[in-house]
Amino acid sequence: MIISKVNIVRFTLNFIRPFVTSFGEIKQRETILVQVFDKQTNEFGWGEAPVLSLPLYNPEIPSTVEAIIREVLFPILKNKTISHPREIRALFRPIKGNTFAKSALETACYDLFGKLNAKPTYILLGGKKKQLLLSDTISLHEEVQDCVSEAQQYIDQGIHYLKLKTKPGKDIEYVKVLRETFPKVHIMVDANSSYVYNHETVEIFKELDKYDLYTIEQPLGSDDIVDHAKLQKELITKIGLDESIESEHDAEKAIELGSCKLVNIKIPRVGGLTEAMAINVLCKKSKISTWVGGMLESPIGFYANVALSTLDNFDLPIDFLGALSYVVGYKDNFNNFPLDIHNGSADVILDKPGLGLDLHWDVVEKNITHSITLS
Repeated sequence: MIISKVNIVRFTLNFIRPFVTSFGEIKQRETILVQVFDKQTNEFGWGEAPVLSLPLYNPEIPSTVEAIIREVLFPILKNKTISHPREIRALFRPIKGNTFAKSALETACYDLFGKLNAKPTYILLGGKKKQLLLSDTISLHEEVQDCVSEAQQYIDQGIHYLKLKTKPGKDIEYVKVLRETFPKVHIMVDANSSYVYNHETVEIFKELDKYDLYTIEQPLGSDDIVDHAKLQKELITKIGLDESIESEHDAEKAIELGSCKLVNIKIPRVGGLTEAMAINVLCKKSKISTWVGGMLESPIGFYANVALSTLDNFDLPIDFLGALSYVVGYKDNFNNFPLDIHNGSADVILDKPGLGLDLHWDVVEKNITHSITLS
């Protein structure tokens, strides 16, 4: 394929209720979609950079994604013959950071490549799983009972795995009440880098050890893999890393140090599907289980997450269903939803070429605020 043109699209997600993490409260967000075109066929593929409006999760925001694609990444791809999307990883490697922007273009190329070869992307990735375990995420609440109420909604829908967002001051009591209220549910906590390594933090997480959590996700700063290793040695509960892992190299060093026993892989955080697969292979060799995480993506990113989740070693429950309960009219975007959800699991329904996008494009277009074309 030869990439001749790229459209950069801003897409708005309106929330039913605020989604609250240690980063802050999100009531609405703007994500970046990209559309890449093949020069010979004019066929196109879609990708997404689900950045936040402020550089809180990573350094990128919508305007920087737009700028780096326009000024740096598209010029690298323009009119270059690409025999397989995995080549894009090497083409972009000299460019520091900007993983969300890189991922959007690479994902779009995987979608395009699948369409040109009449094959679903998940097959091209080597995916085989047809059923996925599900989890849902409870955002931060001022009152413990509000956490219990949100958890109950998910449990009533058949969910058996819950992720609780936490931060200092909203940890032990919240976990204790959830565990006492739902003794049979699998619970993890996600701190989004909100703790620092010190005696008090160690004692907090030692106390959480009592509640049979299946992981503590990203308790310390994204650059604290040494301190994560120290903390892991103090705990029974497995630490799972998220923000700390932006590349295969990061994963290799974290595993070598003993900084984690699980890894959350988010496609945009690591720069694309090729890097995500490399991290997963490394983790499998090291007997580290993985799961696919989410960023409250548009349906474009949702499809990419489903495709990646079908690969071997993604054994833990998928972590990207949040958009279903937080985004206004989310399912209205789909003609046929790619998952058949039932009793805490989901059958994968991906049979169209590429990512398998089966969307009501008239509904999607209503949430597009503007777009620019690069050629």
